[in-house]
Order: sequence, then C-alpha cells, then structure tokens
Amino acid sequence: LWFTLSHGILNEIYHPRLDSACTRDMELIVTGPGGYFSEEKRDAAHEVSTVDAGVPAYRLTNTATDGAYRIGKRIITDPKRPVLLQEITFSALKGSASDYRVYSLLAPHLVNAGMGNTAWLGEHRGKPVLFASGRGTCLALASSLPWGA
Repeated sequence: LWFTLSHGILNEIYHPRLDSACTRDMELIVTGPGGYFSEEKRDAAHEVSTVDAGVPAYRLTNTATDGAYRIGKRIITDPKRPVLLQEITFSALKGSASDYRVYSLLAPHLVNAGMGNTAWLGEHRGKPVLFASGRGTCLALASSLPWGA
C-alpha cells in the first residue's frame, strides 16, 4: 500500500500495485454556527513533517486561515496488512469543539476511476463502516469513534 499527501490531506492511496489508485483524496469538512463552512484542503494553512527520522509515518497540522480550528493527523500504514491508519484530532481555536461538526469526505477512485464505483454503509463486527467497490476492488472506511448522524 502506498499513498501521497498534499494540501494537508491524503491524496491517492494505491493498492494492490503502485499504478492502481483506490482514492482521489480524503479530507475533512468543518461546519459550525452561523453557516460556518470550511474545507480543510482549501481553507487551512498546512504543515507536514515525519513522525521520526527513518519512520514512514507523517504528521500533518492544518490550521484554519480564519483561526477557527486546528486539525492534527498522524498517518501510517500497517506493514503486514493493506491498511492505512489516521489518528485525527480536532481542536477549536474559537468557541468550543461542541460548536463544530467534522465530516469525512472520501472520494473513491477504485482502479484509477471514480465512475462505476458503488458505495454503501455496512457493518463489520457490529460497527458501521463505509464501503466502496468497483472493478473487482473494494475499500472500507472505519472510525474508532461512532459516526454521527
């Protein structure tokens, strides 16, 4: 499994080969009081660093250009399974965290194309998971915290 980063977000995730993208990108959308709307990749300043020298893991920090919030991410792949993990934290810099809603926006592009993909909400071991499939390949997006309504 391979991946690219830019604009403070995950871009392509490749699997099972380096020439086979599974996603276009995955980012967060933040909404809040008074119609507040912020797209992480467009409305934040981005910092990228490695977690530690020689470790293939990355730390991303995205701070809203209007100073409303900060999103921290640690991104790493599992060396034994085709899994990419993100540890994400959201911090309100204006108001409180309960004033905001954070949405995950994942664009599946299985086998290098978005057209013809099918997505659905299912379960794995009793937990809700978002799935997508197309052209004999599939992906799953799960969260350690419950999905909101």
